[in-house]
Parts: sequence; structure tokens; C-alpha cells
Amino acid sequence: MAKDTMSVIDITAWVKTTGRNIVETSRVANIYRAENLFLFKLHTKIAGREILVVEPGKRIHFSKSVSTPKEFKQDSVLLALRKYVRGGIIRSVQQVNNDRIVSLNVKDHVVIVELMKKGILALLDEDGRITVATEYRRMRDRIIRPKEHYLPPPNKNPLIPELSVDELKSRLMNGLDLVRGLVRGLGLPGEFVEEVIYRSRLNKNTKPSELHDYNIEVLYNKITELYEEALQGKGYVVYQDNTPILAVSFKPTIHIDNGLRIEYYDTFDDALDILYSSRRRELGGLEKILDEETGRVLASIEQHKKLMEKYNSKSAELREQAIFISQQYAKFEKILEYLRKIKEEEGWNGVRNLDWIVSVDTSTGDVTVLVKERKIKLNIRKPLDEVLNEMYKLAGELEGKARRAQKSLKDLEKMLIDAKKRAVRRFLRDFYRSRRKAWYEKYVWGITRNGFLVIAGKNADQNESIVKRYLEDSDVFLHADIHGAPATILKTGGIEPASEDIWDAAVIAASYSRAWKAGAGYVGVFWVKGSQVSKSPPAGEYVSKGAFMIYGKKNYVRGVRLSLALGLEPVDDRSLRVLVGSNESVSVRSWVYASMVPGDTPVNKFPETFKRAACKLVGIGCLIVESYPSEELIERLPGRLGRVKVLLGRESYSPPFNTHLLNDLYV
Repeated sequence: MAKDTMSVIDITAWVKTTGRNIVETSRVANIYRAENLFLFKLHTKIAGREILVVEPGKRIHFSKSVSTPKEFKQDSVLLALRKYVRGGIIRSVQQVNNDRIVSLNVKDHVVIVELMKKGILALLDEDGRITVATEYRRMRDRIIRPKEHYLPPPNKNPLIPELSVDELKSRLMNGLDLVRGLVRGLGLPGEFVEEVIYRSRLNKNTKPSELHDYNIEVLYNKITELYEEALQGKGYVVYQDNTPILAVSFKPTIHIDNGLRIEYYDTFDDALDILYSSRRRELGGLEKILDEETGRVLASIEQHKKLMEKYNSKSAELREQAIFISQQYAKFEKILEYLRKIKEEEGWNGVRNLDWIVSVDTSTGDVTVLVKERKIKLNIRKPLDEVLNEMYKLAGELEGKARRAQKSLKDLEKMLIDAKKRAVRRFLRDFYRSRRKAWYEKYVWGITRNGFLVIAGKNADQNESIVKRYLEDSDVFLHADIHGAPATILKTGGIEPASEDIWDAAVIAASYSRAWKAGAGYVGVFWVKGSQVSKSPPAGEYVSKGAFMIYGKKNYVRGVRLSLALGLEPVDDRSLRVLVGSNESVSVRSWVYASMVPGDTPVNKFPETFKRAACKLVGIGCLIVESYPSEELIERLPGRLGRVKVLLGRESYSPPFNTHLLNDLYV
């Protein structure tokens, strides 16, 4: 069965690696809430800007597949977090009570994240009292409500580093077999226990009482060994039928030996991100969202169809009866006279006893008679002309109701199209946001027309990071000839780039420099080999963060025009991502793209401009363009814009569902 929540071992591993090494000392730039996810936008000293995903009852980890939403749920919890936590430095990250609980200490408040089933997120004040929480409830051993002191659930499980062989032997006796003994006795997760038993070469069905002392010592050693391995910060994802089912921080040899596919990741966060991003795609399937959005409308449509059919049927029946009576007017006059006579002489019972009488309503005087196998309703208290007039009047009223129902039905059909469009937009937004991002997408990045990767720093920290971590001697280092420009690297992989590739990289180096915000038209860019770049200054000099020494001859790309292209690039999993670069490099890889220059228009106006113009070009794909997350477009812009021209690129794109749906909704 696929893993759904982080275990106590997962949390210990995450806190002691990511939590202590990256999250601590980070600044909380902002906080968002999207459904049940809290997204903490952090400025970290090591990795720059990162999104920390917090989902109470499930997970906490950095994510490259989740973006901060443009539209988000704003409630009392989010408002309190923004008021008391935003802008603060995370002073410490701790695991609470050796349980599935993480605490983030920020300013004079504490954010509590419970990751067990039905766990909550709570904000505590400096005295440990609850300021706000995602849920309030009273339990046997604690109360979750404002102004109450926060208490974690009771936990008697031991700390692994403090566990002794004798205590292990004692606690094993809590289970009927080896697996249950370790799970119940030590509170260890199933995947950890299975790996320990497998590495110990023991039978998991063995009764604890049947173990020898040396078996228990082997178990103890394997538990300690696997625990230490889990704290190395590495990540492994286990796949079954190409679906990720498990993410762990230790090498899952039991699954490797059983032939399951395993993928290794440098960090445990990356492995968790793979697992949960795929889970969100499964849970957010288009069919489910369509059901949610269209369910009520479809029910109303069905109801209106039935009403319309009922009204039309009854109206037709009344008109048919009225015509039948009119055609045999004299006969029905005689029937009424006869019925009135019987009523006077024998009462209502006499009328009922007639063979051709179907029903009688003594309160209204209605009598249904059977004539030539037709049931006709008459009224012995009213003249026949009045009965006919009432029939025609009621038929007309029913026809009016049917027409109104038909008009409502047309309105509902329009509402159904709108609901389907909402469902597609919801699905696509979630699909695009949950795309697994490449390592370089945290930086400014692009791809040249011949397929070379270009990366550039967004700030001094990133400038420092990309040169130290990614610049190789054979790469090309570029920098705009102006103060306030990103360190830019053209990754060559040891292959000599063509002049057009250097030009494409120079466009990125120039566009993301201060020249764009200054509204310049052109700027020069110099480039050197990676081997010419150093952080080591001459004796007696100092190189500040994000700055570097260049040794040897500089090569210049003169007069680089500040004209940037931004396009939607189709990627392997039928998703899209934003690509930037020169017009030549972006057009060949994009489905649709915009060419732009510096100006005075705020960046938040761009998505509407781009989407409106792109819709005119892509036809039935308009809904796809409209659904693309606006914040991802804005994030890639270098500054205020001038003229924007939207064009079709050379790539085609197929969405992650049958395109017949787009045809149906293209109105």
C-alpha cells in the first residue's frame, strides 16, 4: 500500500538534516494557504528562496513542484501566521516528544505541526498557549483551543540512541511476532521494521519469545545502523508499476532485492516531493474535479428536463381531451345532464355505481368518465363550456411553465460549460503547479537554440552559489557590462558552443541586469571561460559576496538589445513550463511565446495581456493558456514592460487529457 504520511523516522531524519542545516536561520518571507497546504516561502542562506510545504497530518518538506498560489484561502490561521511569523528568522527546528510533531520557533512564537493522523497546525505564544489552530477539539488527554497550553499527545516510545539491548528485549514482548513487537514496542514505522528484519536475516513471523540473545543483539545493531543511515539526508523512492509508493531516507534493500524500481536522490526532501506531488496529481484527477464542479448543475439539468417533459405531456393531454369533448359536445352535454339527475335522485353513491365512472371527487364535483376508452374529467357543478375553458387555460399555463423550464435549461447548459471550464482550469493549474522542477529552475534559466543550458543568479547569494557549485573550466561565464547584473553560466558539457549560443546566453545576462529596470535599449556583455573565473583576489584585496575575479582576456558581445522572449515550453509529462531567452531560442522550443522590451507597465499586468493575445492564436487551446498559473509567468519577468508581442512558437502541445473536451468547450 502506498505511503500516505511521514513516519517518526522520516521526521527525525528531516529535522536533523534539512531542519537543522537549512530551515534554521531562514527568514520567513511570506506564508500562503492552498486548500490543506500551508506554503512557507523561505529565504535560506544555502539554497536561496525555497517553498516549505506543510500539510498537517501528512508531511513537511521543501518542494520544487509546488508554487505559491495567486488565489489562496485567507482565514484566521493564515492571518495569524502572517501577523506573528512573517518576516521572522526561524531560530530552531525541533522534533517534539520523539513523536510525529515538528516545532518551528520564530520570533517569540512557535509553529506546531502535527503529522500524525488528524494532526493540526497550531501557533503558540511565548508562554506556550494556543493562539490559533486549524482545528479545535477536546480529547481525553489534551484540549486544543485558544488560550489553552499546548500539550503533545502522550508518547512512551524510546529514543533509538538511548535504547539498550535489554530494553529492546523487553519491548519486543509486546507483539505476537517480530514485526508487531518492533512496531508496538518501539513505535517504529512498518517500512523501517521490515528493512531491519530483512537485514538481520530473521523471519518476520518469529515469536519474540523464540529469539535467542544473539538474535536480539543482531536486531539491536541493525536498528542502530539503519537509524544512523537514515540521518544522512539521502532520499530513495520505491516504485510499483511506475507509481511511487514509498519515500525513505535509507537504502530499501528489501525492495531492491524484490525487483522493485528504486530512484536515488541527493536529499530526502526531493524524494518526499516526488512521492507527494504524484499523489496530488492522482487525487486531483480531472474526472473527480469534473464531478465536483458539474454535479449540482447536471442534477438541475436532469430535474428541469423531467419537469419540461411533465408539463408538455400534461398540456398535450388536456388539449387532446378538450378537442375530443368539443367534437362530441352534444354527447357530453347529455352525460352531464344524466349525472346531475342521478346525483339528485340517488346521491353520490348512485354516481359511483355507474359502470362507466372512473372516479368521483365529492368536494369539487369532479367526475372522471370513460368514453371510448378515454378518461375524461368533467364537473357536474359547472357548464361544459366552463370545463373546456379551464382545460385550455390550464394547458396554456403548463405550456408556459414548459417554456420557462426550457429557458432555464439553456441557462443551465451554459452553466454546465462554465462548470466544465472551471474544472479544467482547476485541474490544469494543479497539474502545472505540481510539475517536478529541474534543479536549475530555482535560478534564472534558459536553453539556447542548440540546446545548451544557461543559468543566472537572482541575487548575490545565488551568484555565489552557481559559480561555486556549477561553473566548470569548459563552461562560459557571462556578465553584463554594468553594475548590478547576474553571474551567468553557459553550461557546455565540454562542447564548444557556437556564437549564436553565446548570443542567446548574453540576452539573458543583459535582460536580467539593472539595465532592464533602467529602461536601457542596449547593453554590452563580456564572456570568458570558466577557468578564468576565481574567488581568490590578489593579495591585500577583498572580493564581496556575489563578485568574482576575472583573469585573462575578456570577450565582448557588444550592443545586446534588451528584447526578451518568454514562452510556454511543452515538457515530457505533457506539462508546460516557462522558458525565457532570446527570441530565436525561445521560439523554437515554445508552443506560444511573447517578445518584450523594457517599459513602464507593471509585471502583474502581463499575464492578462499574454493570455488574451495567446488565446487568439491557439484556438481550442485557449483554456490551457488561461489556466496556466499567472504567478509562474510573473516570476520570470525581469521588470516593468514596454511593448509585448505574442506569437506562435514552433512546438505543438497536447494537454494531459483527451482534446475532445477542449473542442466541446471552445465557444
